[in-house]
This record gives sequence, structure tokens and C-alpha cells, in this order.
Amino acid sequence: MLQNWLARRLPLPLPPVLLLLLGLAYVLPGLLGHDPWKTEDVIGTGIVHRMLHHGEWLVPSLAGESFLEDGPLYYWIAAGFAWLGSPLLELHSGARIASGALVLLVLVLIRMAGREFYGKPEGDGAALALLGSLGLFLHAHETLGEIGMLAAHALALFAVALARRRPALAAVLLGAGWSAALLCKGMGAMLIPLLTAAIVPLACRDWRTRRYAATLALAAAIGTAISGAWLLAAHLHAPAVLAAWLGYHVKALTAPSGSTLADYAITLSWAAWPAWPIALWSLWERRRRLTEAGTAGPLAALVITAAIVAMTPGNREVNALPLLLPLALLAGASVPQLRRGAASALAWFGAMMFSFFAALVWLGWIGMMTGVPEQIQRNFAKLEPGHVPQFQWFEFMVAAAFTLAWLFVLMRSERSPFRSITFWAAGVALLWSLIMTLWIDWIDYGRTYRPVALALKRALPPGTRCIESRGLGEAQRAAFDYHAGVVTRRAELHDRSRCPILLVQAHPNDQDRLATKGWRRIWEGNRPRDKERYRLYVKAASE
Repeated sequence: MLQNWLARRLPLPLPPVLLLLLGLAYVLPGLLGHDPWKTEDVIGTGIVHRMLHHGEWLVPSLAGESFLEDGPLYYWIAAGFAWLGSPLLELHSGARIASGALVLLVLVLIRMAGREFYGKPEGDGAALALLGSLGLFLHAHETLGEIGMLAAHALALFAVALARRRPALAAVLLGAGWSAALLCKGMGAMLIPLLTAAIVPLACRDWRTRRYAATLALAAAIGTAISGAWLLAAHLHAPAVLAAWLGYHVKALTAPSGSTLADYAITLSWAAWPAWPIALWSLWERRRRLTEAGTAGPLAALVITAAIVAMTPGNREVNALPLLLPLALLAGASVPQLRRGAASALAWFGAMMFSFFAALVWLGWIGMMTGVPEQIQRNFAKLEPGHVPQFQWFEFMVAAAFTLAWLFVLMRSERSPFRSITFWAAGVALLWSLIMTLWIDWIDYGRTYRPVALALKRALPPGTRCIESRGLGEAQRAAFDYHAGVVTRRAELHDRSRCPILLVQAHPNDQDRLATKGWRRIWEGNRPRDKERYRLYVKAASE
């Protein structure tokens, strides 16, 4: 029976059960089994920690200070998952499961939106294009507010597509989508679904109806009621914090500069691969049909999203995540019609690239475990000094199963245009899963803040109640609060402090000038091979 099963061809596009299994293979590795990592993951964990253990629910808070960049909705969801998993899982692992669940929701919604715009095969293609996007897989496994925003945008896109057929349901979903975007990431995130829904009637007559106008009005009322409830509650309980939050988001969007646009273009060139070249080809093929719903809807979303992203300063790749959704829809629309040469080239490139990097991951693991090749073992030891590799049967078996599944996909897939995008989605899942099984202990050893946070806690003088900090980043503040309960008063926000204890983040070559200004250094710590140094001082009079 096994021989007959192995002799079968893998049907493409993938049946729903296999597509779900691929989504789970993509989402599950990396959610458990490691501490929060710098930067976004540990910040998100710190916010959830403040909600569950300090009751700071209405506006996100980080290490005792308001965190104005995000809204609370994603962290409410993450806190719920962490609470449900608390008997078995640490808080950070439970919170990360929320991201996994929301990423699966995004894939389902994009698949459903693709089906509404085009048809069943194109919906599968859109989900695969999103899965294969190189900019998503790392952030999909972090405690990150942008994941909640992505789910809200996917819900709104599906609602826009559905409005032509079921306007009442679409109104509910659209209202929930834009208000959820506001509650996850603020006003800029909210503008993307709102403006997209508002301009699609200008681009396509399918939405130029009275029923769609009524849909927009009902969606606006529903969204206003949802977001208004939070705004009212926050105003009643923390008016100053809410005012600061609103002020931050009003000023957050700025006119883009040429350098910002260039930076985002470079980021998207790899983060949105391979969705963007297929999407561009799709627009070229449909250049005479731009007013059709399947082109006008995703294109309107792409234009609005690109404009809002360009106005977001910072050029962090997480800022560009919303662009993956309309690009995936446009790419999915053309996957079934890809020309044989282009489809084969993309499939071959994906197969070769991911097989090569998967082999490197296995080779690195073998080097760590056996010392052969010796040079590879020395390189790993040099990068994370002090790490002692240990063989783990479960991780090894999972990695072996993923590798065998990858080989089966390569050798037994039907010849179809879907091979191209399927190979990319499966390849991303393979590479991520291998890293998160074979290398997870080595990576966690160098990226966790737990040892240095606990060492800092042990070094504090007994009875310490007030600690001032200088130069301490948000990730470090979150980690010290989460792992050790160490919360500091930042000197950057307080001109004068009477705290007898001072924590400074510095570099190895920084001169210790504080030693001559009435402070005595009592501790210094850092992560392995980390350039960041944490120095703890006590006032001379307080010794």
C-alpha cells in the first residue's frame, strides 16, 4: 500500500487537506521551544506580560510606560492564548500561538478573497503566493501587533470582494476589519481598508451600486461602534494616555522622501518575492481589463497600501507587510495561466535554492553534533561561545520528516503551473522548520536575554526599589521586566532622578566616566558575543 501511495502524483493545486497541512507546517515550527528574541518578539511578550500580571489592558504598556506604537487588540488575543496555555506553556510560548492562529486566518481569508475575485484555483494560488513570500515567515512567528493588523486587512479585503454578492455580511466583516486594524496598529493601519473600500467604486462599476453604498454606511457604523467603545473606555480610565496615543498616530504619517521610497523598494524586492514579479506580469496581461473587479479591487488595495506604507517612516520590513496581501491576490490570479517557461524557471529556481540552503542547515547541524567538518564546528562555536550542542531525538525526527516531505513534493508533483508557487511555499516551510528544529538551541543560546536578566537581578542590592537607566532599548527593558521583574526609570524621560541605582547600556570600548562622578560599578553583563554591555552602578553614598 505504501508503495502504491508513493507512486502517485501529487495533485496540483493542492487539495484542501494538503494545503492545510502545508499551512500548519509553515506556522507551527518556531512558536514553542525558545525564549523571546530581540526585537519585536520580546517587546510583544513584554506587553502581554504587563497585561496579565499588572492589569494594564486598555493601552499597551511596556516596562511600566505606555507603548504608543500599537493598539491593544492583538495583545488581548495573545494574552488570551497565553492564559489558556498557562498550565503547560510559558507566557511567551502561549502568546506566540496567537500569531500562528492569526497567520492561518490570514491565509484562509486571502484564499477566500481570491475565490471571490477569480475562482477556486486562483484563491489557492493567492494563499501559496503569500506563504512563499520571504518577508513573512520570520515575523509570522513573533508576538507582533502587525500580525493582528494583517488579519484585519485580510478580513477587509475579503469583505470588499464579497460585497458584490452578499452586501449585508460584507458590511459586518468590513466594519470589523477596519476597526480591528485601528485597534491593532492605529490610524495608518485603519486608513488602508477604509480608503480601499471607498475608492473601488471609482475603479470598477461592480461596486458602483446603491447596495454597495449601503454596505459602506453600515460598515462605517459597525466599525465606529467597535472602535468607539474602546476609545470611550480608554478616555474614562486613562485620558492622558489616550491623548498621547492619538497624538502619536496623528503625527505618525509623513510625506515620503526619495530615500524612503528607495529603501522600501529595496526591501520589497526580496520581502515580496516571488509574489511581486508574478503580480506585475498579471497586471501586464490584464492591462486592457483594469476595470474588471478581479484587477480593480486588488490594484486599488495595492495603490492605497503602498501610499500609506510610503508615508510610514523607518523602513522596517514589518511596515511593508500589508503590501503582501494585494500582491498575493494579483499573483494568485495569474498562477494558473503562467507560461510554461516562466513557471518552470520559477519552480527550478525555488527547488535548487531551498534544497541548497536546506543542505547547509543539515551540514551545520552535523558539524555541531560531530565536529566534522571541523571548520564548520569552529565557526558555530566562535559565533556562540560557550554553547554545548545536545542531540534531541524529537527535533531530529521532525527535521527528517520535513526533508522527506520536501523531496516527495519535488519528485512527485504533477506538471502544472502551480509547481512554481507550490515549490516556493513548501521551500519556505522546509527552511524555516529545519532552522527551528536543528539550530533552535544554538540560536536561542545567543539571542535570549534570560541569563543576563537573572544575573542583573541577583546583582541588585537588597531592598532596591528605584533603578534609573540610560541608553536602555525597548527590547532590553521588556526583557528585564519579563524575565527578572526589573523595571527602570529612563533618564531620557526624567531630567532628575534620586534613584540610588543606575543601569547603563554601553559598548565594550565606552569609557567608564561614571566611576569618577560619584558612582561605583558593581556588575557588568552581556549575552554571548554581544557588543551590548549592561553596567550596574550604585551611588557611593548608598554603599
